Amino acid sequence: MTREDIKKIVMPRMGLLMLSTLLLVVLLSMPDVNEQIAIKKILINKSLRYVEKNEVDTLLEQALKKDFFSLELNDVAQTVNHIPWVKSAQVKKIWPDTVLVNIQEQSPVARWGKAQLISANGEVFAPGNLQDFDHLPHLIGNELQREEITRFYDQTTQTLRDSGLNISVLNMKSAFEWRIQFDNGLLVILSAKQGLERIKEFRAVYQKHISPKLENIAHVDLRYDSGFVVAWRVGDKTIAGKSLALR
Repeated sequence: MTREDIKKIVMPRMGLLMLSTLLLVVLLSMPDVNEQIAIKKILINKSLRYVEKNEVDTLLEQALKKDFFSLELNDVAQTVNHIPWVKSAQVKKIWPDTVLVNIQEQSPVARWGKAQLISANGEVFAPGNLQDFDHLPHLIGNELQREEITRFYDQTTQTLRDSGLNISVLNMKSAFEWRIQFDNGLLVILSAKQGLERIKEFRAVYQKHISPKLENIAHVDLRYDSGFVVAWRVGDKTIAGKSLALR
C-alpha cells in the first residue's frame, strides 16, 4: 500500500474525528436546554369579572415549574378549573416561554340555598363570598329537586316577562306549598302540581284584580281549583277574603 493510499484512508477519518470533537465541545459549552425553554410568562385573558388573576398565578406556580415541552396542558386546565368562578379553561403554549390561559367565567343568575349560586346553564358553584349577589333571585328547596325548581323559575320568569312581576324568592317548602315572593312585596302561594299553567292564569288577572290593591294584600293563594284567595292586611292582622275566579 502506498503512502497516497494511506492518506486517502486516514484523512477522512481524521476529519470526522475532528468534527465530532468540535461538536462535543460546542454541546458541552451550551447552557442547560431546560433553562432556555423554561416557562417565564403566563398570559390570562383580560375580560375577567370575577376570577382574580393573582389566584390563577398562585395555582399555576407548581404546574409551571416544568419546562416548555414537558408541561401538560390538560393538567394546567384542570388546575384552573378548580377555581369556583371558572366555567372552562383553555390552555396553549406560545414559543418559546409563554403559556396562554383563556378563561370563561360562570354567569350567575340566581342564589341557591345559603352559600351557592346557579349559573345560566344550571351549574351550581360556591364562590365563597355572596355579599355582592343579594340582588339575585333566591331559590330554596331540597337539593334533589334543584333542577325542577330551577326549571320552574326559568319558565315562570319567561311567562311573567313585561308584567312588572320579578321573582325575588322561590321557596319550595313542600309539594303542596310553593311560595313566590316578588320584588314588589307580593307573595303568591301555589302547589307543585298546578305548575306553570296556574302562573299563566294568574298573570291574566293580575293587572285587574291584584295590582291596584297591592299595598293592602298580604298574599295570594292560588291553591284552589277554580280561583284564588286574597289575604288582606288589616292593621297588624291578615284576613282571608273570598275566593275570586282566575278566568
